[in-house]
Amino acid sequence: MDWQKNRKQVMRKKIFISSVQKEFADERAVLYKAITTDPLLSRFFEPLSIECAADRRAEDIYLEAIASADVFVAIIGHEYGAPTNDGISIIHKEFRWATKQKIPRLIFIKGNKRKSCESRLQKFTNEIQQDGFIYQRFTNVIDLKEQLYINLIRTLKDDSLLNLAPKKKLKQKVGKVEKKPVFLVQGHDEAARHMNIKQWIKSKTEKYGWILAIIGIPPDGYWLYETMKSNIGFTFLSILSGAILAILVFVFSLWICDKINNVLKILFVKKSIG
Repeated sequence: MDWQKNRKQVMRKKIFISSVQKEFADERAVLYKAITTDPLLSRFFEPLSIECAADRRAEDIYLEAIASADVFVAIIGHEYGAPTNDGISIIHKEFRWATKQKIPRLIFIKGNKRKSCESRLQKFTNEIQQDGFIYQRFTNVIDLKEQLYINLIRTLKDDSLLNLAPKKKLKQKVGKVEKKPVFLVQGHDEAARHMNIKQWIKSKTEKYGWILAIIGIPPDGYWLYETMKSNIGFTFLSILSGAILAILVFVFSLWICDKINNVLKILFVKKSIG
């Protein structure tokens, strides 16, 4: 039975994504797609789609949208943005407005910590730190998407919409019991199963990604997950796995036959001498 057709109606949280538009156009598109297509995130979240009217300032429309949002996401890069009439950029003003409205904020800054950058951008990041807010850094769009995913899951947990129950494993690792989180969505086992599969594939591809790279498959857990969801992709992976297994079995068989042949030769020589 399809859980998406039978689930209870829940008000989805609205997400406002703020950034310098030109600098992060691609990243914004990726995040929008991730939120709207992911089985779990699309269940509880929706990104705000903003349309500017000809008779209103874009700045006023953005601030009004933030006031109606449940989560504020800011992506900060190397550009500060064009200043408004107040002397600060739109993203800086949006951050202050979200802070004033007491909206939960998720701040992501691109790149490693830099001592020297644009003075206005440095003041902006200093303001975030002085506010006592802990931001996160990312290196690429995949890293950004994964960090947003994790933080949105924590938001669901804090609101008691998602239960994170640690499950103990019997396997011992460095003298400690290894624990892995098991995600249980209230009344939605299928969504939880999808998320657990994603986390498992991601952990395995991070560990054995070099093997996938050798055979020409991108070592990306989410790519592998999306491929497995489609019938064609699953068939392709099944054929590829079967072919690799067949080659390994064939090589192992040749090795066994060679060993047996050597043993028989030795026995034949000993018998001839004796």
